[in-house]
Amino acid sequence: MSLNRYESMLLDYLEARPEEKAFWQRRILELDRRQSSRIQLAQVLEGELWAYFEERGRHEYPFREVFIHEGPAKVSLINLAEYLFRMWTPVRPARPGRQS
Repeated sequence: MSLNRYESMLLDYLEARPEEKAFWQRRILELDRRQSSRIQLAQVLEGELWAYFEERGRHEYPFREVFIHEGPAKVSLINLAEYLFRMWTPVRPARPGRQS
């Protein structure tokens, strides 16, 4: 899976800050306990990650630089959301009747 530069920036930021990473790991596990599809959950998480990206953009480098130079237009973080679900949650069993 390839991440765009904003997704990579956010992932690097989380990896460099254990407290922030732990918060998001807990949040993703909390979302994963819902019985929704991973696609729906990734869409919810993308919205939350974007809100976080915007909030960080008011105060933190390198996010602030993005908003200064490129403006506040929303960018897609869906690949990052899907990636974090894959990396930070247990594998869900296949539904009965589906073959791999």
